[in-house]
Amino acid sequence: MENSKPESAAKVLVYACSGASNLGQLANEIAVRLDRLGLADLVCLTEVGAEDGGTPGSDGRPVVAISGCTGACCAEMLKRHRIEVSRSVVLAERGVAKAKHVLVDAESTERVFGQVLAELAPFLEEPQANAG
Repeated sequence: MENSKPESAAKVLVYACSGASNLGQLANEIAVRLDRLGLADLVCLTEVGAEDGGTPGSDGRPVVAISGCTGACCAEMLKRHRIEVSRSVVLAERGVAKAKHVLVDAESTERVFGQVLAELAPFLEEPQANAG
């Protein structure tokens, strides 16, 4: 049986860096978690760069860009392709040093995820509980 997720009612679109550093990978991990929790709809940043026409518009929803480094490449790419960014989140500003060949430890990952969740709270919509 195929793994399927119900159609999202998320209020926000999230794009993320998935760069070579630990922070790029953390940006992607956080975006995926937001999507899986039903708090955001994850959209592929690579499709934007490839200009394949498959990237949906924002449909009036806020757009969040999560970048690993201070270069904020995710937000910059979206702006370059005329996608308005409502909030740009830069993980390097959250007390984790950028490094290659390592991942961010679990404790720091949870701390940073909590910080991002708090920052994005005004944009996010809790998934509705199933009536039972």
